[in-house]
Amino acid sequence: MARSASKHMSDAEAQLPLFNDRPIYGGDAVLYDPQGTVPGYAVRPARKPAARTTKMSTVMSVVLCLVVGCLFYTSNVIAVLRLGRDMNELTMRYNTVISTNEVLRADINRKSNLERITMLAREKAGMVNPREAPSWFEIDHVRSEHALSQTR
Repeated sequence: MARSASKHMSDAEAQLPLFNDRPIYGGDAVLYDPQGTVPGYAVRPARKPAARTTKMSTVMSVVLCLVVGCLFYTSNVIAVLRLGRDMNELTMRYNTVISTNEVLRADINRKSNLERITMLAREKAGMVNPREAPSWFEIDHVRSEHALSQTR
C-alpha cells in the first residue's frame, strides 16, 4: 500500500517510515544486529546452503533393486502361467480318465448279465443246464490223508 494510494492516511501517518509498504509506528525501523554490537566479533558472510548430491552408488543400488524386483515379479508371473497350463492339462486328463472309467463300468455291467453269460455258455462252450439236482457226497478223511502222504 503506497502513501499516495492511501486515501484515509493522515499527514502524520504519511511521514512515518514504511516497512513492506506498511507504516512503522514508533520511529525508524532499525534492525538489531547482535553481531555488530559485540566488539571483536567478525560478521561472517552468509554461506550458500550446501547442495545435496546423491552418490552414484546409491542411485545404482536403487536401480539394481528395481531390476531384481522386476525379474522376480516376471519369473513369478511365468511360473503362475505354467502352473495354470499344467492344471488345465491335468484337469482334461482327469476328465478323460473319469469318462473312460464310466464307459468300462457300463461295459462290465453289460457283460456280467446272467442271461448273456448263459447264452454264451450254451453257444460257445456247448454247456447245458443239468436235468437232475446235484447230489452230495461224503469225503473219507482217512483215505484222503493217506493219498496226500503218498504224493509227498
